[in-house]
Amino acid sequence: MARPLIQLALDSLDNATTFKLATLAAPYVDVLEIGTPNIKANGLPLVRELKKKFPNKLLLVDLKTMDAGEYEASPFFEAGADIVTVLGVSGLPTIAGVIKAANKYNAEVQVDLINVPDKAGCARESAKLGAQIIGFTPVSTHRLLARPRSLTFSSLLSSACRFASLLLVASSSQPLSRLLALAQASL
Repeated sequence: MARPLIQLALDSLDNATTFKLATLAAPYVDVLEIGTPNIKANGLPLVRELKKKFPNKLLLVDLKTMDAGEYEASPFFEAGADIVTVLGVSGLPTIAGVIKAANKYNAEVQVDLINVPDKAGCARESAKLGAQIIGFTPVSTHRLLARPRSLTFSSLLSSACRFASLLLVASSSQPLSRLLALAQASL
């Protein structure tokens, strides 16, 4: 069974803050995520710099690609991204384009299911296309910022368990079923 990975989102728009946080956290995390606001503000140079400074960390670029999948994702894979995100609501042709780019660079794709009405269906079809990671955020950021006290670890875990149940319909993955059993046991 694959081991769980710890991921840190680097969402600061300031490069100095981003590098300071990455340097402090690097010994404790497996994946450095360049968050969407950060990648939009700092672009390809940040990807190159982080990959150069942290070559042994997985680098996830949260592009949230919506169209022109291969065209948009390719430069980020070329710059050193190990994983790039694409929105599930973008449609299968866009997802396939990001996967094509990832394959060219021996990298991976995370399909983000934010706002996807049929999460299980999108996960199933994305996996058939070759997506390696299906991402799910159980609460939108704007709602979290508006009501931070309403979010608890228990509510996040409960949402994750409900979603994992949907994924079991989409995939007969043994590790996923073990994860679901462990998560349900901890509720």
